[in-house]
Amino acid sequence: DASSANLYLNNFALAGTGTLTAPAAANAFQVTSNWNRTGGTFNHNAAAVVFNGGDQTILGSNIFNTILKVAPSGSSQTLTFQEGATQTAATFLVRGTSPSHLRLRSRALGQFWNLSVASAPVVWLDVQDSNNTGPLINCTSNCTDSLNNIGWSFGNTLPTVTSRAQLITE
Repeated sequence: DASSANLYLNNFALAGTGTLTAPAAANAFQVTSNWNRTGGTFNHNAAAVVFNGGDQTILGSNIFNTILKVAPSGSSQTLTFQEGATQTAATFLVRGTSPSHLRLRSRALGQFWNLSVASAPVVWLDVQDSNNTGPLINCTSNCTDSLNNIGWSFGNTLPTVTSRAQLITE
């Protein structure tokens, strides 16, 4: 139980029947490498999980309060998600910084990584293979649609696919 301290993790893994309770929202919870949850229970404790390494991977389905990753200016970074897994969060605060995009990718090209978030103030992203099942994410400021995305708007003049049924019928 790390709920009353700062927590800094490198190559986080949670498996079996273990439980990890994140630090309280006022404390730091930083992941400097990858997040690998294949079992156990993660209690977000209303904290933001800050992914502050270079290229990083999130494995397993997870429920976060806030997912936060900011790629620094001049640093092209990739946040990779496990295909078929779902990341659920109140806030999805991920962004690149001019002039570099943060790439959001599936671990398996052409296979969806799933996202369900209530709020997503995003900019400077390059998104591919994302199935967003929450409210439409408007990524209209310096964002790139690298195709195969559902539930995203990239501010272009082409219609945005918002469901698999629409994808099949159009």
